[in-house]
Amino acid sequence: MQTHNEIKWSEIILFSLISYVLAWIYWVPFLIKGMEGMRAFPGPYGFANGMFAPMIAALIMRLFVSREGLKGSLGILRHWKYYIIALLAPAAYAGLLVLVVIVTGQSSFTWPGKTSLLMAIPLLMLKSLQQIPLGIGEEYGWRGYLLPRLLPMGECKATILVGLIWCFWHLPMMVMGLNYPGQDAMVSSIIFIVFVVLMSFPFTWLFLASRHSVMVVALFHIALDVFTDIFCSPACLPEGNQLFVSSAGITSSVLLLVIIVLRYTVLKHRMN
Repeated sequence: MQTHNEIKWSEIILFSLISYVLAWIYWVPFLIKGMEGMRAFPGPYGFANGMFAPMIAALIMRLFVSREGLKGSLGILRHWKYYIIALLAPAAYAGLLVLVVIVTGQSSFTWPGKTSLLMAIPLLMLKSLQQIPLGIGEEYGWRGYLLPRLLPMGECKATILVGLIWCFWHLPMMVMGLNYPGQDAMVSSIIFIVFVVLMSFPFTWLFLASRHSVMVVALFHIALDVFTDIFCSPACLPEGNQLFVSSAGITSSVLLLVIIVLRYTVLKHRMN
């Protein structure tokens, strides 16, 4: 295993630059046109095609720079319980976040869907399974390639650094204010940075627990997007300020911070 001094920073920097350049070349020409540009993105996933940039960067690095090859890099064959966690944990987190929003009086909850809320949950899980290629697009890079190379720093430091690289990769969306429509770009960018760094911790935990499975964290990633984008949307939380009640808002960040503190204090002692 690498020591702190043996971390190949040149490879980490090169991987990050490739990930940034590929995504930004795709995003920026459309984003500068505003909402009109958002509707003009080509390809099967439209705007979300940019999510494949970290995967392409990792493939380039594995094949031509670090030359470790691709064998076993997806980590598909893992115990079924990790895939169940990857599907259920995002739904549970979205539900807990909505509950906190309601209890703290930030907004009421309204279900605008044509199907019942109970029926919507398995349908959203199915949608997550269908969109798992998008999750692989990001996670093959962030967790599959980047995180293992930084782990010699220690779990927390590596997670924070991956989170920072991950969040600034979203810079074009941050500048355009797409994460929190109608809010001040500077304030919303700070909130988003804090949120992404904190959200990196559950990804690290699941990645390590599943023995470095990209497939597991990819499913977790896309299920988290699917459930929180729906349940924390203005349609479901109509009275809430998006800086607070959105899936990447202040309330979500506080909730994540509580979970992280518990994980490294109370739960750590129980595991030991």
